Amino acid sequence: KHDAVKFKPAYLNDSQVLFENDKNKVFLLSGEQGKRLVESIAWQIHQRASEWRALPNLPVDARQIGTDLVAAVQKDGEAADNLRKTGALTMRRAGFAIKLRDFEAYERDLSPETWQAHRHAFFRAFIQHVLVLPHFFDLSIYLPRVIRLATACEDFDHLRRILNALDDLYVAVDKHCAATIKSCPSASSPASSDILSRWRTQLFDSVRESIIAAFPTRLSRNGKTSWQEHMAEYITPDIETLLNWPIFNSLSGFKEAHQRLFSFDLAHMPFRLIGLPKEMIAQRRLIAKKYVTTMDAPGEVLPDNLIEGISILAGWTRLKGLPHGLLFSTRPFNLTELTVLVKDPYSRSGQNKMQTVVLALRGFSLNDDMPHWDKSNILQIPNGMPRSKYSIAVTSWKTEKRSWMASVMRKPDPDLTRYARLNVSAQESTPIFHT
Repeated sequence: KHDAVKFKPAYLNDSQVLFENDKNKVFLLSGEQGKRLVESIAWQIHQRASEWRALPNLPVDARQIGTDLVAAVQKDGEAADNLRKTGALTMRRAGFAIKLRDFEAYERDLSPETWQAHRHAFFRAFIQHVLVLPHFFDLSIYLPRVIRLATACEDFDHLRRILNALDDLYVAVDKHCAATIKSCPSASSPASSDILSRWRTQLFDSVRESIIAAFPTRLSRNGKTSWQEHMAEYITPDIETLLNWPIFNSLSGFKEAHQRLFSFDLAHMPFRLIGLPKEMIAQRRLIAKKYVTTMDAPGEVLPDNLIEGISILAGWTRLKGLPHGLLFSTRPFNLTELTVLVKDPYSRSGQNKMQTVVLALRGFSLNDDMPHWDKSNILQIPNGMPRSKYSIAVTSWKTEKRSWMASVMRKPDPDLTRYARLNVSAQESTPIFHT
Protein backbone atom coordinates (compact mmCIF):
# COMPACT_ATOMS: atom_id res chain seq x y z
CA LYS A 1 0.00 0.00 0.00
CA HIS A 2 1.14 3.53 -0.74
CA ASP A 3 0.67 4.79 2.84
CA ALA A 4 2.54 1.93 4.51
CA VAL A 5 6.18 1.66 5.52
CA LYS A 6 7.75 -1.38 3.89
CA PHE A 7 10.56 -3.31 5.55
CA LYS A 8 12.49 -5.22 2.88
CA PRO A 9 15.96 -6.46 3.81
CA ALA A 10 17.93 -8.68 1.46
CA TYR A 11 17.10 -11.87 3.36
CA LEU A 12 13.30 -11.41 3.02
CA ASN A 13 12.90 -11.64 -0.75
CA ASP A 14 9.72 -13.71 -0.57
CA SER A 15 8.06 -11.82 2.28
CA GLN A 16 6.33 -8.49 2.75
CA VAL A 17 6.54 -6.66 6.08
CA LEU A 18 4.33 -3.56 6.12
CA PHE A 19 3.78 -1.07 8.92
CA GLU A 20 0.43 0.63 8.36
CA ASN A 21 -0.43 1.87 11.84
CA ASP A 22 -0.67 5.67 11.96
CA LYS A 23 0.97 5.64 15.40
CA ASN A 24 4.17 4.08 14.15
CA LYS A 25 7.22 6.31 13.94
CA VAL A 26 10.37 5.83 11.91
CA PHE A 27 13.71 6.95 13.33
CA LEU A 28 16.62 7.28 10.93
CA LEU A 29 19.90 6.89 12.78
CA SER A 30 23.35 6.97 11.22
CA GLY A 31 26.96 7.47 12.08
CA GLU A 32 28.68 7.30 15.43
CA GLN A 33 25.97 9.38 17.15
CA GLY A 34 23.24 6.97 16.11
CA LYS A 35 25.27 3.99 17.25
CA ARG A 36 25.88 5.57 20.67
CA LEU A 37 22.18 6.36 21.06
CA VAL A 38 21.20 2.76 20.35
CA GLU A 39 23.86 1.51 22.79
CA SER A 40 22.52 3.86 25.47
CA ILE A 41 18.98 2.62 24.97
CA ALA A 42 20.14 -1.01 25.03
CA TRP A 43 21.99 -0.40 28.29
CA GLN A 44 18.92 1.14 29.92
CA ILE A 45 16.72 -1.74 28.80
CA HIS A 46 19.30 -4.22 30.07
CA GLN A 47 19.42 -2.49 33.45
CA ARG A 48 15.69 -2.31 33.94
CA ALA A 49 14.05 -5.06 31.89
CA SER A 50 16.23 -8.02 32.92
CA GLU A 51 14.36 -8.75 36.13
CA TRP A 52 16.04 -12.17 36.59
CA ARG A 53 19.64 -10.95 36.46
CA ALA A 54 20.25 -8.58 39.36
CA LEU A 55 20.31 -9.92 42.92
CA PRO A 56 17.75 -8.50 45.37
CA ASN A 57 18.55 -5.12 46.84
CA LEU A 58 16.22 -3.45 49.33
CA PRO A 59 16.74 -0.09 51.08
CA VAL A 60 17.88 -0.16 54.68
CA ASP A 61 15.05 2.15 55.76
CA ALA A 62 11.60 0.63 55.21
CA ARG A 63 10.14 4.15 54.80
CA GLN A 64 11.90 4.41 51.44
CA ILE A 65 9.80 1.56 49.99
CA GLY A 66 6.82 3.79 49.25
CA THR A 67 8.97 6.37 47.48
CA ASP A 68 10.60 3.72 45.30
CA LEU A 69 7.27 2.19 44.36
CA VAL A 70 5.77 5.55 43.38
CA ALA A 71 8.78 6.13 41.10
CA ALA A 72 8.19 2.73 39.54
CA VAL A 73 4.58 3.41 38.60
CA GLN A 74 4.78 7.04 37.47
CA LYS A 75 5.08 7.91 33.79
CA ASP A 76 7.46 10.86 34.12
CA GLY A 77 11.00 11.13 35.37
CA GLU A 78 12.21 8.08 33.49
CA ALA A 79 15.63 7.73 31.88
CA ALA A 80 15.97 7.61 28.11
CA ASP A 81 15.24 3.92 27.76
CA ASN A 82 13.34 4.09 24.46
CA LEU A 83 13.27 6.25 21.37
CA ARG A 84 10.11 8.08 22.32
CA LYS A 85 11.41 8.88 25.83
CA THR A 86 7.92 8.78 27.32
CA GLY A 87 8.20 6.14 30.02
CA ALA A 88 6.67 3.33 27.99
CA LEU A 89 4.33 0.86 29.67
CA THR A 90 6.73 -2.05 29.24
CA MET A 91 9.49 -0.16 31.03
CA ARG A 92 7.23 0.85 33.92
CA ARG A 93 6.16 -2.77 34.24
CA ALA A 94 9.78 -3.89 34.25
CA GLY A 95 10.68 -1.35 36.93
CA PHE A 96 7.88 -2.56 39.18
CA ALA A 97 8.67 -6.21 38.41
CA ILE A 98 12.28 -5.79 39.52
CA LYS A 99 11.18 -4.37 42.87
CA LEU A 100 8.62 -7.13 43.33
CA ARG A 101 11.26 -9.70 42.39
CA ASP A 102 13.45 -8.41 45.22
CA PHE A 103 10.68 -8.99 47.75
CA GLU A 104 10.05 -12.49 46.42
CA ALA A 105 13.74 -13.29 46.86
CA TYR A 106 13.57 -12.13 50.47
CA GLU A 107 10.49 -14.32 50.99
CA ARG A 108 12.40 -17.37 49.71
CA ASP A 109 15.61 -16.75 51.63
CA LEU A 110 14.57 -15.18 54.94
CA SER A 111 12.03 -15.91 57.65
CA PRO A 112 9.04 -13.51 57.51
CA GLU A 113 9.71 -11.85 60.87
CA THR A 114 13.21 -10.67 59.89
CA TRP A 115 11.99 -8.25 57.19
CA GLN A 116 8.45 -7.50 58.27
CA ALA A 117 8.78 -3.70 58.24
CA HIS A 118 9.91 -3.60 54.59
CA ARG A 119 7.20 -6.00 53.49
CA HIS A 120 4.40 -4.13 55.22
CA ALA A 121 5.62 -0.84 53.78
CA PHE A 122 5.50 -2.41 50.33
CA PHE A 123 1.94 -3.64 50.81
CA ARG A 124 0.78 -0.22 52.01
CA ALA A 125 2.38 1.49 49.04
CA PHE A 126 0.95 -1.13 46.67
CA ILE A 127 -2.57 -0.51 47.96
CA GLN A 128 -2.22 3.28 47.83
CA HIS A 129 -0.49 3.65 44.48
CA VAL A 130 -1.25 0.54 42.40
CA LEU A 131 -4.73 -0.61 43.41
CA VAL A 132 -6.19 2.64 42.12
CA LEU A 133 -7.25 3.95 38.75
CA PRO A 134 -5.58 4.16 36.27
CA HIS A 135 -2.40 2.44 37.50
CA PHE A 136 -4.11 -0.86 38.27
CA PHE A 137 -4.70 -1.83 34.65
CA ASP A 138 -1.07 -1.08 33.80
CA LEU A 139 0.24 -3.37 36.55
CA SER A 140 -2.63 -5.82 37.11
CA ILE A 141 -0.56 -8.75 35.83
CA TYR A 142 1.51 -8.56 39.05
CA LEU A 143 -1.48 -8.76 41.41
CA PRO A 144 -1.30 -12.59 41.79
CA ARG A 145 2.36 -12.38 42.76
CA VAL A 146 1.64 -9.79 45.45
CA ILE A 147 -1.25 -11.92 46.76
CA ARG A 148 1.05 -14.94 46.96
CA LEU A 149 3.71 -12.90 48.74
CA ALA A 150 1.27 -11.73 51.43
CA THR A 151 -0.18 -15.22 51.88
CA ALA A 152 3.15 -17.02 52.08
CA CYS A 153 4.37 -14.60 54.77
CA GLU A 154 1.11 -14.95 56.78
CA ASP A 155 0.37 -11.23 56.38
CA PHE A 156 -3.37 -11.87 56.44
CA ASP A 157 -4.19 -8.41 57.76
CA HIS A 158 -2.59 -6.83 54.70
CA LEU A 159 -4.13 -9.50 52.48
CA ARG A 160 -7.54 -8.42 53.74
CA ARG A 161 -6.68 -4.78 53.01
CA ILE A 162 -5.72 -5.75 49.46
CA LEU A 163 -9.04 -7.56 49.01
CA ASN A 164 -10.94 -4.55 50.36
CA ALA A 165 -9.01 -2.29 47.98
CA LEU A 166 -9.96 -4.55 45.07
CA ASP A 167 -13.59 -4.32 46.12
CA ASP A 168 -13.35 -0.52 46.15
CA LEU A 169 -11.59 -0.63 42.80
CA TYR A 170 -14.44 -2.58 41.25
CA VAL A 171 -16.94 -0.05 42.59
CA ALA A 172 -14.87 2.79 41.08
CA VAL A 173 -14.64 1.05 37.70
CA ASP A 174 -18.37 0.32 37.70
CA LYS A 175 -19.14 3.95 38.55
CA HIS A 176 -16.70 5.81 36.30
CA CYS A 177 -15.94 3.44 33.41
CA ALA A 178 -17.89 1.94 30.52
CA ALA A 179 -16.66 -1.51 29.51
CA THR A 180 -16.72 -2.66 25.90
CA ILE A 181 -15.16 -5.47 23.89
CA LYS A 182 -12.99 -3.84 21.26
CA SER A 183 -13.13 -6.70 18.76
CA CYS A 184 -16.89 -7.16 19.12
CA PRO A 185 -19.34 -5.15 16.93
CA SER A 186 -21.35 -2.63 18.89
CA ALA A 187 -24.66 -4.22 17.95
CA SER A 188 -23.77 -7.62 19.42
CA SER A 189 -21.56 -6.44 22.29
CA PRO A 190 -22.71 -7.49 25.80
CA ALA A 191 -23.88 -4.82 28.20
CA SER A 192 -21.24 -2.97 30.19
CA SER A 193 -22.63 -4.38 33.45
CA ASP A 194 -22.27 -7.96 32.16
CA ILE A 195 -18.68 -7.36 31.08
CA LEU A 196 -17.75 -5.85 34.43
CA SER A 197 -19.45 -8.70 36.28
CA ARG A 198 -17.41 -11.27 34.36
CA TRP A 199 -14.24 -9.28 34.87
CA ARG A 200 -14.94 -9.17 38.60
CA THR A 201 -15.46 -12.94 38.70
CA GLN A 202 -12.25 -13.58 36.78
CA LEU A 203 -10.31 -11.18 38.98
CA PHE A 204 -11.32 -12.81 42.24
CA ASP A 205 -10.96 -16.32 40.85
CA SER A 206 -7.33 -15.37 40.24
CA VAL A 207 -7.10 -14.03 43.80
CA ARG A 208 -8.52 -17.27 45.20
CA GLU A 209 -6.10 -19.40 43.22
CA SER A 210 -3.15 -17.25 44.32
CA ILE A 211 -4.11 -17.62 47.99
CA ILE A 212 -4.43 -21.39 47.65
CA ALA A 213 -1.13 -21.66 45.74
CA ALA A 214 0.83 -19.86 48.46
CA PHE A 215 -1.09 -21.00 51.53
CA PRO A 216 1.43 -22.02 54.24
CA THR A 217 1.58 -25.73 54.91
CA ARG A 218 2.23 -25.03 58.58
CA LEU A 219 0.62 -21.92 59.99
CA SER A 220 2.33 -20.37 63.00
CA ARG A 221 0.33 -19.52 66.11
CA ASN A 222 0.28 -15.85 65.11
CA GLY A 223 -0.67 -16.84 61.57
CA LYS A 224 -3.71 -18.81 62.77
CA THR A 225 -4.80 -15.91 64.94
CA SER A 226 -4.35 -13.42 62.11
CA TRP A 227 -6.33 -15.62 59.71
CA GLN A 228 -9.24 -15.95 62.12
CA GLU A 229 -9.22 -12.23 62.83
CA HIS A 230 -8.93 -10.88 59.30
CA MET A 231 -9.94 -13.59 56.82
CA ALA A 232 -12.30 -16.08 58.47
CA GLU A 233 -15.48 -14.08 57.97
CA TYR A 234 -14.40 -13.17 54.43
CA ILE A 235 -14.62 -16.77 53.23
CA THR A 236 -17.94 -17.83 54.73
CA PRO A 237 -19.89 -19.89 52.18
CA ASP A 238 -22.39 -17.10 51.59
CA ILE A 239 -23.46 -16.57 48.00
CA GLU A 240 -23.16 -12.81 48.46
CA THR A 241 -19.57 -13.05 49.62
CA LEU A 242 -17.23 -11.50 47.10
CA LEU A 243 -14.91 -14.49 46.78
CA ASN A 244 -17.67 -17.09 47.23
CA TRP A 245 -15.58 -20.24 47.61
CA PRO A 246 -17.95 -22.60 49.47
CA ILE A 247 -15.60 -25.61 49.43
CA PHE A 248 -12.81 -23.60 51.08
CA ASN A 249 -14.68 -22.53 54.20
CA SER A 250 -11.98 -23.60 56.65
CA LEU A 251 -8.23 -23.72 57.07
CA SER A 252 -8.25 -27.44 56.31
CA GLY A 253 -10.01 -26.77 53.00
CA PHE A 254 -7.30 -24.35 51.94
CA LYS A 255 -4.55 -26.73 53.03
CA GLU A 256 -6.03 -29.63 51.04
CA ALA A 257 -6.40 -27.44 47.95
CA HIS A 258 -2.80 -26.25 48.38
CA GLN A 259 -1.54 -29.83 48.66
CA ARG A 260 -3.20 -30.68 45.36
CA LEU A 261 -1.68 -27.68 43.55
CA PHE A 262 1.73 -28.43 45.04
CA SER A 263 1.56 -32.06 43.91
CA PHE A 264 1.03 -30.88 40.31
CA ASP A 265 3.82 -28.29 40.56
CA LEU A 266 1.33 -25.42 40.30
CA ALA A 267 1.80 -23.94 43.77
CA HIS A 268 3.87 -20.95 44.83
CA MET A 269 6.80 -23.17 45.85
CA PRO A 270 8.22 -25.44 43.11
CA PHE A 271 7.51 -29.13 43.60
CA ARG A 272 11.17 -30.06 43.07
CA LEU A 273 12.13 -28.51 46.42
CA ILE A 274 10.54 -31.47 48.19
CA GLY A 275 13.34 -33.66 46.85
CA LEU A 276 16.30 -31.50 47.88
CA PRO A 277 18.17 -32.14 51.15
CA LYS A 278 16.58 -30.68 54.26
CA GLU A 279 19.66 -28.56 54.88
CA MET A 280 18.98 -26.62 51.67
CA ILE A 281 15.23 -25.92 51.98
CA ALA A 282 13.09 -24.65 54.85
CA GLN A 283 10.72 -27.56 55.49
CA ARG A 284 7.93 -25.32 56.77
CA ARG A 285 7.21 -24.41 53.14
CA LEU A 286 6.73 -27.99 51.90
CA ILE A 287 3.96 -30.54 52.27
CA ALA A 288 4.65 -33.99 53.70
CA LYS A 289 5.70 -36.55 51.11
CA LYS A 290 2.77 -38.78 52.01
CA TYR A 291 0.40 -36.22 50.45
CA VAL A 292 2.14 -36.30 47.05
CA THR A 293 -0.13 -37.70 44.33
CA THR A 294 1.13 -40.14 41.72
CA MET A 295 0.02 -41.20 38.24
CA ASP A 296 -1.55 -44.59 37.68
CA ALA A 297 -0.71 -46.66 34.58
CA PRO A 298 1.55 -44.02 32.96
CA GLY A 299 2.81 -46.55 30.40
CA GLU A 300 -0.44 -46.24 28.49
CA VAL A 301 0.11 -42.58 27.61
CA LEU A 302 3.79 -41.77 28.24
CA PRO A 303 6.92 -43.01 26.41
CA ASP A 304 9.19 -45.53 28.11
CA ASN A 305 12.26 -43.27 28.24
CA LEU A 306 10.25 -40.63 30.12
CA ILE A 307 9.00 -43.16 32.66
CA GLU A 308 12.51 -44.57 33.10
CA GLY A 309 14.07 -41.16 33.77
CA ILE A 310 11.36 -40.04 36.20
CA SER A 311 11.55 -43.39 38.02
CA ILE A 312 15.27 -42.82 38.63
CA LEU A 313 14.60 -39.25 39.78
CA ALA A 314 11.81 -40.39 42.12
CA GLY A 315 14.28 -42.79 43.72
CA TRP A 316 16.82 -40.01 44.22
CA THR A 317 14.18 -37.81 45.88
CA ARG A 318 12.77 -40.71 47.96
CA LEU A 319 9.29 -40.35 46.49
CA LYS A 320 7.06 -43.33 45.84
CA GLY A 321 5.62 -44.12 42.42
CA LEU A 322 5.66 -41.54 39.63
CA PRO A 323 4.64 -38.15 41.10
CA HIS A 324 2.67 -35.78 38.89
CA GLY A 325 5.01 -32.98 39.95
CA LEU A 326 7.96 -34.76 38.32
CA LEU A 327 6.16 -36.13 35.27
CA PHE A 328 4.64 -32.76 34.37
CA SER A 329 7.03 -30.40 36.08
CA THR A 330 6.53 -26.69 35.44
CA ARG A 331 9.80 -25.80 37.21
CA PRO A 332 12.08 -28.84 36.81
CA PHE A 333 15.38 -29.53 38.53
CA ASN A 334 18.40 -27.80 37.05
CA LEU A 335 21.73 -29.53 36.50
CA THR A 336 23.27 -28.16 39.68
CA GLU A 337 20.43 -29.55 41.80
CA LEU A 338 20.61 -32.91 40.04
CA THR A 339 24.30 -33.25 40.87
CA VAL A 340 23.32 -32.83 44.54
CA LEU A 341 20.78 -35.64 44.27
CA VAL A 342 22.82 -38.24 42.38
CA LYS A 343 25.07 -40.36 44.58
CA ASP A 344 28.19 -40.05 42.42
CA PRO A 345 27.69 -37.56 39.57
CA TYR A 346 31.25 -38.03 38.25
CA SER A 347 31.22 -41.81 37.82
CA ARG A 348 30.22 -43.46 34.56
CA SER A 349 27.12 -45.07 36.06
CA GLY A 350 26.07 -41.80 37.71
CA GLN A 351 26.45 -39.90 34.44
CA ASN A 352 24.44 -42.50 32.53
CA LYS A 353 21.60 -42.06 34.99
CA MET A 354 21.98 -38.31 34.74
CA GLN A 355 21.66 -38.55 30.95
CA THR A 356 18.43 -40.52 31.31
CA VAL A 357 16.97 -38.13 33.90
CA VAL A 358 17.83 -34.95 31.99
CA LEU A 359 16.32 -36.33 28.79
CA ALA A 360 13.09 -37.21 30.60
CA LEU A 361 12.95 -34.01 32.62
CA ARG A 362 14.12 -31.39 30.15
CA GLY A 363 13.97 -33.07 26.76
CA PHE A 364 17.63 -32.89 25.69
CA SER A 365 20.70 -35.08 26.02
CA LEU A 366 23.86 -34.06 27.81
CA ASN A 367 27.08 -34.08 25.84
CA ASP A 368 30.25 -35.95 26.78
CA ASP A 369 32.06 -32.88 28.10
CA MET A 370 31.00 -33.44 31.68
CA PRO A 371 33.39 -33.67 34.63
CA HIS A 372 34.33 -37.29 35.33
CA TRP A 373 36.80 -39.46 37.22
CA ASP A 374 39.61 -40.96 35.18
CA LYS A 375 41.34 -44.28 35.82
CA SER A 376 43.58 -42.66 38.42
CA ASN A 377 40.58 -41.23 40.31
CA ILE A 378 41.48 -37.72 39.22
CA LEU A 379 38.59 -35.44 38.36
CA GLN A 380 38.83 -34.38 34.73
CA ILE A 381 37.03 -31.24 33.59
CA PRO A 382 36.91 -31.12 29.77
CA ASN A 383 37.51 -27.74 28.18
CA GLY A 384 38.51 -26.34 31.54
CA MET A 385 41.26 -23.72 31.49
CA PRO A 386 43.76 -23.85 34.38
CA ARG A 387 43.89 -20.74 36.53
CA SER A 388 46.67 -19.28 38.60
CA LYS A 389 44.20 -18.01 41.22
CA TYR A 390 40.87 -19.33 42.42
CA SER A 391 38.26 -17.22 44.17
CA ILE A 392 36.66 -18.56 47.35
CA ALA A 393 33.37 -17.10 48.59
CA VAL A 394 32.98 -17.02 52.38
CA THR A 395 29.35 -16.84 53.47
CA SER A 396 30.23 -15.46 56.91
CA TRP A 397 31.73 -12.30 55.46
CA LYS A 398 31.17 -9.33 57.77
CA THR A 399 28.99 -11.36 60.09
CA GLU A 400 28.52 -9.52 63.36
CA LYS A 401 28.66 -11.20 66.76
CA ARG A 402 24.96 -10.69 67.37
CA SER A 403 24.20 -12.67 64.19
CA TRP A 404 26.31 -15.58 65.43
CA MET A 405 24.51 -15.47 68.78
CA ALA A 406 21.11 -15.43 67.08
CA SER A 407 22.11 -18.44 64.97
CA VAL A 408 23.22 -20.43 68.01
CA MET A 409 20.00 -19.55 69.86
CA ARG A 410 17.93 -20.34 66.73
CA LYS A 411 16.51 -16.86 66.55
CA PRO A 412 16.02 -14.64 63.46
CA ASP A 413 19.11 -12.81 62.25
CA PRO A 414 18.92 -9.29 63.76
CA ASP A 415 21.20 -7.88 61.03
CA LEU A 416 19.04 -7.51 57.92
CA THR A 417 21.84 -5.67 56.10
CA ARG A 418 24.00 -8.82 56.11
CA TYR A 419 21.87 -10.40 53.38
CA ALA A 420 22.04 -7.18 51.36
CA ARG A 421 25.83 -6.94 51.77
CA LEU A 422 26.29 -10.47 50.44
CA ASN A 423 24.12 -9.70 47.42
CA VAL A 424 26.00 -6.50 46.67
CA SER A 425 29.31 -8.36 46.90
CA ALA A 426 28.05 -11.04 44.51
CA GLN A 427 26.77 -8.42 42.05
CA GLU A 428 30.11 -6.69 41.97
CA SER A 429 31.91 -10.05 41.64
CA THR A 430 34.48 -8.92 44.21
CA PRO A 431 36.93 -11.69 45.12
CA ILE A 432 37.02 -12.22 48.86
CA PHE A 433 40.04 -14.48 49.15
CA HIS A 434 42.56 -15.94 46.73
CA THR A 435 44.58 -19.13 46.94
